[in-house]
Amino acid sequence: MKYAIVLFIVFSGLLISCDKTSSSCDEDKVCYTAKPDSLYIELQLSNSPSDEPVQVNFYIGNSDDGELYYSFETNNTTEYFLMPVNQKYSAEAVYQYADITTIAVDGDRLEADYFMNCDQKCYKWDDLVFDLKLKD
Repeated sequence: MKYAIVLFIVFSGLLISCDKTSSSCDEDKVCYTAKPDSLYIELQLSNSPSDEPVQVNFYIGNSDDGELYYSFETNNTTEYFLMPVNQKYSAEAVYQYADITTIAVDGDRLEADYFMNCDQKCYKWDDLVFDLKLKD
């Protein structure tokens, strides 16, 4: 009798998990079915302590051995790059104050992630964020 109850519970759980009205299917959820070729990378920066522009270096690959893609100075606290997916990127921000140089570095792989919803592959169009801000 115990085994019959356990089997009933297991099969009930399987039936519920296959139901289209379960959490695996939310018809109100936005679903982008086209895989993106490019996505944005957001660079979050601090204002320079010296009020001088911050030097930013953006790399394809790692900052220590990757290809320098773009180097610039900015007073903005946010910069964006539209870049191809399935590639590693990194960036560094160089802050100067008096005799002190502080370098903030961040990097990650830009991926076209997806989730399944209502038996459809839904791609996430989320920015990749690099935190290049100075810590308090």
